[in-house]
Amino acid sequence: MSNVIELNKDPMDEASLWITRLDRGLSEQEQVALKVWLQASQTHVDTFM
Repeated sequence: MSNVIELNKDPMDEASLWITRLDRGLSEQEQVALKVWLQASQTHVDTFM
């Protein structure tokens, strides 16, 4: 069994993923996850915008 450590992700990479998800349409679960991600950091908001 291996332990996976999640490193800090690049906000630009994450924002790009969210934009591609938005393009195809977000599920309700993804909508909640996007809101959580945006609320986690002003950097996330700035990068996403």
